[in-house]
Amino acid sequence: MPNLRIVSDNAVGRATSLVASTTAGGLVAANLTRDAKSSVHRATGTSVTYTVTWTAAEPIGCVALPFCNLSPTARMRVRLSDEPA
Repeated sequence: MPNLRIVSDNAVGRATSLVASTTAGGLVAANLTRDAKSSVHRATGTSVTYTVTWTAAEPIGCVALPFCNLSPTARMRVRLSDEPA
């Protein structure tokens, strides 16, 4: 399993806001901050931008978005900024 990664601290769980550029129905992006498998997000198209906000700057080891409809070949780019919102 060359791609196996065990995540012990997912920073998304501490986010104060998680918003997606597209959402299908009531399956909003904020559901991704929960651990329940029934809480999912669905995008309406093939491209989505997530905006995540934390209350204070902190070191982040992992940003994982479980239970979303990203394909196995999806790419994720993370841009971090310590600028105020």
